[in-house]
Amino acid sequence: AIYNSVDLDRRITEYVTDLRARGHYEATVEYSVVISDDRETVDLLLDVRPGPIVIMAFTGDLLSSDLQENLKPIQEEGAVDEDLLEDSTQRIMEALREEGYWKASVDYRRVQTADELTVTFSIDQGSQYLVEHVHIQGNRSVSESDLRSLLKLQPDALFVESVFEDDIATLIEHYRGLGFANVIIRTDVLEPEKTLSNLTPPQSLAKVSPRIIIGED
Repeated sequence: AIYNSVDLDRRITEYVTDLRARGHYEATVEYSVVISDDRETVDLLLDVRPGPIVIMAFTGDLLSSDLQENLKPIQEEGAVDEDLLEDSTQRIMEALREEGYWKASVDYRRVQTADELTVTFSIDQGSQYLVEHVHIQGNRSVSESDLRSLLKLQPDALFVESVFEDDIATLIEHYRGLGFANVIIRTDVLEPEKTLSNLTPPQSLAKVSPRIIIGED
């Protein structure tokens, strides 16, 4: 066969991609070329390292196929190091919280053998939280209706903490635009009191009431 470095690189890339698609996420292929003295032939030395088969397992709550897409960087990067696993875990947890699972938690553990690496993700999505009411306090100079019109978080919507944080940033910007340069806004989230009736069984839906406390001075 005629040696062609471009064609060789393409074939190696395809081969590595195929290995990773079959679970060998850390597969690598390196090569070296030794040219004969008469420069008529070459010896091609391939160093193929498929690495262990990586198995992704899940315990706890079911993880949708869309959320499992957050694990694709592990395959694409060709590594199962702690940084990538931590990043993937964080992305899954943030995605769950964007769906209203305010207290969702995600963890993982690795079990390594000679030929296999199993990464088990533990998913605890918890309850899905809805907004019952948004409390606004301390607004002496701006009407409550004006402030509420600026909020994305509304009653019966999913409670998403990042949306709540964006709302607070919007309120601060609004106040500063009105000349309140030193405005301070504190927040908390009120949950229903725990009673015997709502302790067991666990509630799949829960309601919370975010509270906004404005310091205009």
